[in-house]
Amino acid sequence: MLFVYTDFYKQSLLFSREPVDRLKFTYMQAASSTAATTFTTAMSFFANLASVLRPLREFGFFMGVCVTLAWLIVFLAYPSTLVIGERLHTCCRRCILAETSTSHSATRKSVAQQAKRKSMVMLADALDPSKKGVGAAQAGGCLGDVMPK
Repeated sequence: MLFVYTDFYKQSLLFSREPVDRLKFTYMQAASSTAATTFTTAMSFFANLASVLRPLREFGFFMGVCVTLAWLIVFLAYPSTLVIGERLHTCCRRCILAETSTSHSATRKSVAQQAKRKSMVMLADALDPSKKGVGAAQAGGCLGDVMPK
């Protein structure tokens, strides 16, 4: 479920940059598809209520309720967490890039300091919510432009 909400939230960036509009898009698209899968999964567990075995009935009821509550929690809490995470990422990225731009003033740096700066920029790129995973950050190599040739 989390991947579905995350992917639709990333896709919403194509339609609007406003958080309210992005949440509306995410809820409209992701909620219906996850609700359908959650309903079928919960019903398959609730079908165990027809069993003559008491432990199987209890298991079916417990798992059906757990699946339903998991969907409800994700539906209510996760999209807002995406917005908060994106805002935190933007703030952290701004701070990291500001730190690395002020550290360019020194004329000579050790390889370790340059590698640290590069890793901080790569971390900011890897956490970018508009990208899929860390593949874009790894494309250039870890120490590609830092290590002397």
